[in-house]
Amino acid sequence: MGNKFLENVTPTTTLSVQDLLYALRDPSGVPLDRSIRLDDLAAVLSSLVNVPTNFPWVDVSSLKTGGNGSLSSPWTGWDTAITWTADVMYWFRSGYFAYVNSPNFLQHGISVVGSAGAYLQHTGRGNAFVMDSPSAGATWIQNVRVSNLTILGHVIDGTGIITATTGSPNVVGVGTHFTTELVVGDSVTLRPGTANAETRIVQSIADDLHLTTTANFIANASALTFKIGTSTNGLHLVGVRNAIFDHVAVHDVGGSAVYSQYCVTNILRNFRCTYHEPIQNTQFNTRSQYGIQCDLGTTDWQIGNPVLEGLQSAGLYFKNTYGNVVSGGTCEGCPGKGVLVDPSGGNNLLLQLDCEVNGDKDYDINSPDMVLINCNGSSNVANSLNLNTSRFTIIGGIYQNPTFPAGSVGSCENVTFKGTITKNSVSDVRFFNSSNASSGLLNDIPGVGQQSYPPQIGLPAGGFG
Repeated sequence: MGNKFLENVTPTTTLSVQDLLYALRDPSGVPLDRSIRLDDLAAVLSSLVNVPTNFPWVDVSSLKTGGNGSLSSPWTGWDTAITWTADVMYWFRSGYFAYVNSPNFLQHGISVVGSAGAYLQHTGRGNAFVMDSPSAGATWIQNVRVSNLTILGHVIDGTGIITATTGSPNVVGVGTHFTTELVVGDSVTLRPGTANAETRIVQSIADDLHLTTTANFIANASALTFKIGTSTNGLHLVGVRNAIFDHVAVHDVGGSAVYSQYCVTNILRNFRCTYHEPIQNTQFNTRSQYGIQCDLGTTDWQIGNPVLEGLQSAGLYFKNTYGNVVSGGTCEGCPGKGVLVDPSGGNNLLLQLDCEVNGDKDYDINSPDMVLINCNGSSNVANSLNLNTSRFTIIGGIYQNPTFPAGSVGSCENVTFKGTITKNSVSDVRFFNSSNASSGLLNDIPGVGQQSYPPQIGLPAGGFG
C-alpha cells in the first residue's frame, strides 16, 4: 500500500478499497485528528479532477489561495480562481470568504448556496453581491438559486472628526481626508454601532474637509468620529428571472440591501436586513438606506416574510414596479418610513405586513392600484397611513391617524382606524363596515355618502357587508 495517502493521490493513481481505507486510518504527519468528513474528502477529490468542468458542484473553499476561513483570516483568491459556469452548484462551507470585487454570479441554472455559518465578506468598493444580465431589459438569465448566505459590507474608520446639522446635507470635517478616503456613492455613518446611527450617501466631495450627501441629516452631530462604508448595494440584481433567493441576509451596505431591476417572476423568502442579527440589538456600522428596492422592470416577485428593521429611508421601496406580492414579515424601527411607494411604483399587494415603530409614516403610498390586506400600522408614528393615490383598496387591518389627501380615491372595508381620520373634502374615499375609535362604525350609503354610527346605535335595516 506504500505512500498512497490522500495528499499523494493524483488523477492517474490506482486505488483499491484497502488503499483508501489505509489512507483514512493511517494518515501521514502528526495525527491531530484521524477522522475525515465526507465533504472534506469530496473537496480533495474535486480539486484533483479539474472542477468545475468535470463535476456538477464546487466546494468554493477548495479553490482559495489564502486564509483559513476564520473571521481574522478569511479564505481569499477563490473569487478569481473560479470561472463561474452555468448549471453548476457552488457551495460555500461554514466560514468567511473575503473578496475585493464581487464576481458576476449570474449564469443560467447556477446555484450559489451556503452551509450554516457561511459569510461573504466584501472588502472593496461597489456592490457586494452581483447578478447582472449582460443586456439589461433585453436578456434574462433564468433558473437561478441563491440560499443560506450572509453578505457583509465593507466598513472602515474615517480619519478625523465631522460635524453635520439637522436639515442639511453638508458635512464639515476636521483633520479629515475626504478626497482620498471617499468617492461619490460611498456612505458616512455617525454614531455607528448604536441605536442612533445615521448613514448618508456621499453626493459630492468639494475638498478634504467638505462634502455633501444625498439627503439631509436627521440629528445634529458635532465633532464626532465616523465610519466609511464602501459597499453600495447588497444583492444587486439585474435581468434575473425565475430565480429563488432563500434565507439570505445583508449587513452594513450603504444603498439597498436588495436592489432589483428588470427582474421578473422571482421568489425572495426570509430575506433579512436587521439590527437584530446576529443577536438582538447588534446595531449597524452602516445603516442601509433601503431594505428592498424594486426599481425599473421589477414585476411579479413573490416576497415572503421579509425582515427589514432599522433601514434609514424605508424598509420596502417600490420605485418603478408593479405586480409584486409581499406576504408576512415586517418593516420596523426604520428612522424613515416602513413602506414607500413612488408615483410609478403601484399595483402591488401587501398581505399581513407589520409596520411599527418607524420614524415617519408606516405606509406612504403615492401610486394607484395598491392593495393592503390585514396589514398593521402602529401608533408609534403620528400618521401610520398616507394614501395619496387615485385608486387603492384596503381590506382589514389596523392603522393609526390615516391621511387621505386631495385626489385620493379608494375603498376601506372592515378596517379599524385609531386616532383621527384626516380626509380632504375633495377626496373620494369610501368606507364599508370600517370603524374608528372616536366615531364608531363608518359606512357609505349609495347616494347619501359617508355616515358615522356610534357603537351604541344600530345600523339601518339591511345592514352592510
